[in-house]
Amino acid sequence: MSVKSSDFDLPNSVAYTRWQERAAIAERSILGRHLVRSFFLPGTATGVTSWPYELKERITGSWHFWWQAHFIDCVIDAYERKPNWKRKRIVRRMISTHYNVNGRRWRRNEYYDDLAWIGLAVQRARNLGIVRGFGFRLRWLADHFWKAYNPKYAIPWKQGENFWNTPANAPIAIFFARSAESELVKKSRVLADWMYEVLRFQEGPYKGLYADGLRLIDGQEKRIDYVFTYCQGVAMGAELELAMRSGGHKQLVHLGRVCELVESCATSLAQTDGVLTAGGGGDGGLFKGILMRYLAEVAEKLPEPVVPTDDIPPERLAKVKLTAKQMVMRNADAAWMSAKWLEGFEGEKGGVLFSDKWSRKARLPLTVTEISDTDATGQKVNGAVRSSKVPEQDLSTQLSGWMAIEAAARLDRLGI
Repeated sequence: MSVKSSDFDLPNSVAYTRWQERAAIAERSILGRHLVRSFFLPGTATGVTSWPYELKERITGSWHFWWQAHFIDCVIDAYERKPNWKRKRIVRRMISTHYNVNGRRWRRNEYYDDLAWIGLAVQRARNLGIVRGFGFRLRWLADHFWKAYNPKYAIPWKQGENFWNTPANAPIAIFFARSAESELVKKSRVLADWMYEVLRFQEGPYKGLYADGLRLIDGQEKRIDYVFTYCQGVAMGAELELAMRSGGHKQLVHLGRVCELVESCATSLAQTDGVLTAGGGGDGGLFKGILMRYLAEVAEKLPEPVVPTDDIPPERLAKVKLTAKQMVMRNADAAWMSAKWLEGFEGEKGGVLFSDKWSRKARLPLTVTEISDTDATGQKVNGAVRSSKVPEQDLSTQLSGWMAIEAAARLDRLGI
């Protein structure tokens, strides 16, 4: 199979479209290239994890649990932008396929971060009335997470692992908080407090940001000081949810943590022009988009204290919301302007192809044969998916760009 392409920069007519139109183009582009019937079965919908793809990828031989959860979340973004039956049907089919067709069943997945992401997507779809049912399954997830809780640490990344990290505990904390059940909100606060006390950098260039996690190595605790953009996103998301559901001193604590995270992201993770420095494909392809999602939530939802105080003045809250908005809009614009515009495909749909690094133009995989050697597509190693040779080939990279565009479109739509 050979795919031909005109490798153009975005035409002016596309580059200067408004945010709602940009979001619609991103949606059509990624659904057109990546949404397929799983194993060609009618009534199913899932994401092929690379494009262009070979038969193995087309029949979902490579699947990647948490990528699919974010794909569902992106279609929910599109539904919130413009609700219609088609988007609702796609979300329903994707959730049903995720649960049934791939033979995984959520209870068989050993990774708590994977389960947190699908939990958040289904919880959100259910709250919006897109899907019915799943209440028992979401309750099972909440119980499953807490059974794994270690009072000395937190919830591990994976069953049987001595590794407690932000990418598992923060989305679980968000999931607990959004349940609005008082006991689960308390558990969310326990996880948020542990991350703040153990994983937050207290000095140095990353002061205020969160490290990847804490691991036991030969009985000794070792903090893993990698700094990932999505860790900051989910940490601020957890603190935001708790700030929205707390009062008095507790609310001030969570508001202060949100402010510190946003301020630290702006000073430590971006270039002088405000564009994030991170890039890459594989699992890392999702990281920037996740941060954009939660920055947009801060810009939209950061509450005023229930009890006014001088500890967190209104001026600081207003500045944090503005900073969050500016980071979203600047990076979404960079993601759009660094994309490629695909035209003239034979048997494929074109549209935008997002770059893995928003400060440079996307690189286009021109033919399947050019990228089909053993190292071409992302392989799973020790629980993580590595990047394809051309990161723009990865569904994760494309979803990240789409998330950023939808985040900007949401703020634009709400007049924020």
